[in-house]
Amino acid sequence: MILTASMVCADILDLKKDLEILNQLKLDYFHLDLADGVFLPRFGLSSHFMKAIRQNTKVPFDFHLKTSEVKGNVEFLDIRHGDMVSFHIEAIEENELKSIVEQIRQKASDVKVGIAVYPKTDLDYVKRCLDKVDFVLLMAKNSDRTAYPGFQDKLKQVIQLAKKQKHNVIVGIDGEVTPITIPIYKALGVGLVVCGTGCLFNKNGLAENMKIIRKLIS
Repeated sequence: MILTASMVCADILDLKKDLEILNQLKLDYFHLDLADGVFLPRFGLSSHFMKAIRQNTKVPFDFHLKTSEVKGNVEFLDIRHGDMVSFHIEAIEENELKSIVEQIRQKASDVKVGIAVYPKTDLDYVKRCLDKVDFVLLMAKNSDRTAYPGFQDKLKQVIQLAKKQKHNVIVGIDGEVTPITIPIYKALGVGLVVCGTGCLFNKNGLAENMKIIRKLIS
């Protein structure tokens, strides 16, 4: 299972210390939320924050665009070899998908491109997108942060759609990732989890939490 640390949950007042610990923990990616206050009524990480992280780690980035304007923000991103990039299909017209994926791939040949999806989004729309991407990131909650009834059923459906693709499509989860849900997600076939306050960034400490996470996915 791919582990990506949600950097919006890091201690902004002691970022260097968090990075020193995270670098030692050998996570697969650092998850960076970019929000414009339009697609969602809140803002994500600043370019200065992302630059500071780049300068202090060799861990690749997992960019998550929560923006109404996708192409313009892709152009702005410092996408490098080994990174991942996902964007919300709810923010684009379906006929834009192919050109956005190509735009991202032009920035780094080995970048993994994914779609981010809210649980209420129509499955037929998701299905039509999967042949063009490497992964799908399913949000555990709605855009207004309310719970989605029947989330696990929706997750199972997305996993089944991914399995029907000719190429390997990873299914990831963003939100509600805890020591309780990680084994459930693993059993269902989830291949990536975004680790936030529910399992990594909390009072127990990064190192101790990572020991628990590693044990749960082993």
